[in-house]
Amino acid sequence: MADVCRGHKCYAVWGKAQRCKNCVSSKAFEKHGQMSKLEFADDSIYQIISKYVEVSGKPYALEMIYKDKDGVLLGAYGKSDFMDNIVNYNRQLYHDALTGAYNRRYYEEQAKSMRYIEAVAMLDANNFKSINDRYGHAAGDLVLKAICDSIRKCIRSTDVLVRLGGDEFVLLMTNIPKTIFTNKLEEIRKSVSEITIDGYPDVKCSVAIGGVFGIQPIEKALAEADKLMYLDKHAKRDFL
Repeated sequence: MADVCRGHKCYAVWGKAQRCKNCVSSKAFEKHGQMSKLEFADDSIYQIISKYVEVSGKPYALEMIYKDKDGVLLGAYGKSDFMDNIVNYNRQLYHDALTGAYNRRYYEEQAKSMRYIEAVAMLDANNFKSINDRYGHAAGDLVLKAICDSIRKCIRSTDVLVRLGGDEFVLLMTNIPKTIFTNKLEEIRKSVSEITIDGYPDVKCSVAIGGVFGIQPIEKALAEADKLMYLDKHAKRDFL
């Protein structure tokens, strides 16, 4: 994604310490088009419209901000109901309904463009097909949810956990030393191995993990982590 800030901390307007994950100006600049979004700040609602323009042959992203002073954006909703609807819509759009993790759409539209991701890990549930075949999909769903909950207990709120599909997850982390990252993955492995599933005492949970550090871009890091994850399924654990 194009970097249109160039030293100007526009995100500070919204009380943020770093660039917005959903930067419409970068998207408009990259696509040579127009993008829009809603932002909430100081209990107010703003509509941001960003448009690609060229001035004297130089490309710019022109950002226009509209504050909803008269309740036009709220329509028939009250402010709290409107904000709840937007939050719920965003959650449904970018979150996996079963596990609550981010979904593949979020990875494709948002995470792939994130900067400063230092550590990437691929995680895959072991023997998941066998669990589904032997105990049924209801048990498989419980296993996936339990694994996701177990992973989240081990990571920070700023880390990004994505369910790519099926029993595969990707973990994106920033501002973490390599040694701590490696230890964190082993903590996750141990936490998952201690899972117990109510009603299915014979089900044992475990994950294969492949982790890489300091590889850019994210797509390349993900490909390398995926290779290590499959090696881990054969008890060959490694970290780049």
